[in-house]
Amino acid sequence: MKIKEILKITLTILLLLCLLDWNYGFYEFVRFIGMVGFGILAYQEKDNKNRNWFFIWLISALLINPFLKVSLGREIWNIVDVIWAGLLIYSLFQKHKKVDILEEPTPIIRDPIMKINSKIKENLLINEESPNQEDFTLFHFHRLYYEPPEKIVEIYNNEVEIGLTGEKLQILYLIVFHVIFLEHFEKSPIIIVDNHTIDLKGKIYLTKNSFDYEDKNNLRVIRK
Repeated sequence: MKIKEILKITLTILLLLCLLDWNYGFYEFVRFIGMVGFGILAYQEKDNKNRNWFFIWLISALLINPFLKVSLGREIWNIVDVIWAGLLIYSLFQKHKKVDILEEPTPIIRDPIMKINSKIKENLLINEESPNQEDFTLFHFHRLYYEPPEKIVEIYNNEVEIGLTGEKLQILYLIVFHVIFLEHFEKSPIIIVDNHTIDLKGKIYLTKNSFDYEDKNNLRVIRK
């Protein structure tokens, strides 16, 4: 059982126990544990594209906090406790749709990268010695496709800073970046010269509507 699931079960039990009569110290204890618990759940959901649970847990943490207390009265608090318990239980059993990006990538994702790869597929992608290169390419394309522009620029600059090795996998990675840049910015700092050579225009920085170059000195990577 994952820590998040244990936390949700613990909070559910404590909140339902609040429906019974306890001394004041117990309710203060539940407030503190609830604030910490809901805060942790909110933090775990902060990078989720569906932000609903993030806001639900964040508001819950603020509402239950023991320092700036919200006075609702016993009856209303009991209703809120039941609602919280219901949400926690629902979130435990909520099923998330999983997509296997390697077995059946969607056409909208596969098509752009297949177009650019078709020009160099024979030499850089699919061959008998490296049957998993297409999977490698599609995996990194999916991983980067939904990143925000500033993150794409940051990762690309890190790759440039690390240095160019000329290894086949690095070239494939740069091809992925080339497609990502075309999809997001309609231009790319990467130039595919031929089947063995790629030019990079060095580091870039994000502008209001696109990106620009820190310097325009080309870096060249040639496949070994």
